[in-house]
Amino acid sequence: MQTLGRIDTHFHIVPDFFAQAIEETGGDPSGWKTPGWSVEQAKAHMEQLGIQSAVMSITAPGTNIYSDNIDKGRELARKCNDYCAKLAKDDPSRFGWFATVPPLTDLAGCLEEIDRAFNHLGADGVTLLSSCPKDNQSLYLGNELFQPIWEKLASLNAIVFIHPTGSVTPPVNKFAPQPLFDFPQETTRTAADLVLSGTKAKYPNIKIILSHAGGTIPFLAPRISGIPTGFRTPQQLREDFRSFYFDTALSSSKGQLLALLEVADPSRIFFGSDVPYAPLEVVQYVTKQLDDFFSSDENKHLAEKVNRENALALFPKFSKPSL
Repeated sequence: MQTLGRIDTHFHIVPDFFAQAIEETGGDPSGWKTPGWSVEQAKAHMEQLGIQSAVMSITAPGTNIYSDNIDKGRELARKCNDYCAKLAKDDPSRFGWFATVPPLTDLAGCLEEIDRAFNHLGADGVTLLSSCPKDNQSLYLGNELFQPIWEKLASLNAIVFIHPTGSVTPPVNKFAPQPLFDFPQETTRTAADLVLSGTKAKYPNIKIILSHAGGTIPFLAPRISGIPTGFRTPQQLREDFRSFYFDTALSSSKGQLLALLEVADPSRIFFGSDVPYAPLEVVQYVTKQLDDFFSSDENKHLAEKVNRENALALFPKFSKPSL
């Protein structure tokens, strides 16, 4: 069974200038090959996967490739946002977009670009990478350094798409680039940092989407929630984890989905494909697993919600299908 009219909130684009910037800085430090991409390919993927509308994002190493060069980081973010804004303007019922920001350690640049993207370009939300390198360590999103960014996003009632990125820790071995299993852990680390630092509870109006079913959050949230913080009870911490939104990108085995439904609010689970970083044949297999899971008698009432209706609550502009 293929569900038509899906809304994909984990849909990457790789413009030529972005791929070139990655190549010129030594390639994706996570060890993952940067895929080829075109608008025509993106539309073909949507048709093959039954996707009506997609919220575009530019991720992988993102602007972190210029974490030591403020000017280039800002320039790359501007180019990404101008590019996405034009695609969405030309085809608004098919494409939405998450804004790109400079490396998070460039606070002034981030705040300026967030304002430009939301108030001048019409962004639907913003992508924040799971961490940013500084002084040979990875700073996660609950770090107090980033509080001005969260304050700005709260003032905009923003939707935030958190995508994992490479950490300063090297891959396990040559057969295991970081996206294989380190990326889910990076999502877990930054989500736990947001909860345990109190940042998630402090800004309840910000809608935060976690990639890949939240990494290992469905398995570890009960364990993490038992940590004494002195300002949030275990029950409150569990509620903080439940208040996230989650996508299903590359996370649709029966075990993954059952675990996710134990932790997540079912109305906050969105379809995600992860093309083109995930090869199309892999995404087709994972999507079939998703459809099979939600075609069962006990779960079929959630199928349309996960594939479409839940996302419409955040992105109502997609209520009218593409012509």
